[in-house]
Amino acid sequence: MSLQTGPLRRWRDLRVTHPSADRDAAVSLAELAGQNSVAMGADSVVDLLARTTPLLALPGGPPVASELSRWKAALAAECSRRATYLGVALANWQHRHNSATPDLAADVDLRPVGVAGTVLLSASQAAQLERSLDLLGIRGLVPVRARTAGHVGSEVVVHAGRHHLVLPADRAAPVRGTFARRRAGGVEEGFRRGRRRVIEVVAAAAVEAQAAYERVRDAIPEPIAAEAEARLTEVEVRLARLRAEDGEARSAVANPQFPRRAALPSDDSSTPGRRGSRQMPRPRVVSPLSAPECALRTN
Repeated sequence: MSLQTGPLRRWRDLRVTHPSADRDAAVSLAELAGQNSVAMGADSVVDLLARTTPLLALPGGPPVASELSRWKAALAAECSRRATYLGVALANWQHRHNSATPDLAADVDLRPVGVAGTVLLSASQAAQLERSLDLLGIRGLVPVRARTAGHVGSEVVVHAGRHHLVLPADRAAPVRGTFARRRAGGVEEGFRRGRRRVIEVVAAAAVEAQAAYERVRDAIPEPIAAEAEARLTEVEVRLARLRAEDGEARSAVANPQFPRRAALPSDDSSTPGRRGSRQMPRPRVVSPLSAPECALRTN
């Protein structure tokens, strides 16, 4: 059966006949890419807060698990199901290349730099990347950097050592006019919405972490309390930066924030043997568990 008369043609006909179906799929994927752009990468705000949670365990008590770590793993699995991480594509090519010959001198060690490994590729871009790498004749250690607009299927520029590769943007559905504008606008808004959802998830988790810190700060060693304090402050700074980058309106409802913290006093004369209490208002605790369910519902 010819591809032109089989499944491929039926899919192409569906895209022409039902452009809204293509738009919905593109928007859904863009929203997932927006979440990925905030949550993944080297030392993201998600990682920082996830590393802070274990510091809030009471001495001799059970460890405190990070719900954010589990949420991030679920997000990574969803991204991998619907697209390909550049780091995974590079590892797949490297394994195939190095296994093709017993000559160790011809082996290649591709090393993604920074957040390059978390750039999302479409299926066609991943295939083109492998074909392009086959033609480079590279060997040894090769650092890899990448630039992209962020959306899955948008143009990706890959620098593999001294080589410069351009993975063109995927072709959009063959529609013009109003449908084309709606698709482009929907993709942009979906990407921003994905970013905002992650910001909301982290902000809600930060509220819970701050509340937990207030409960245990007098019972944990002072160096650990100071480290937790510093990390929570850094989380607040990064959230503010993310909101500013996305032009986010600072709404207390949409973006819960914990109160500003003062420096940690060493003693409280009214209560000997205890570190000072700062009498901070107790924030409303919002569970981060419900937010990831919404964040991963991209369709």
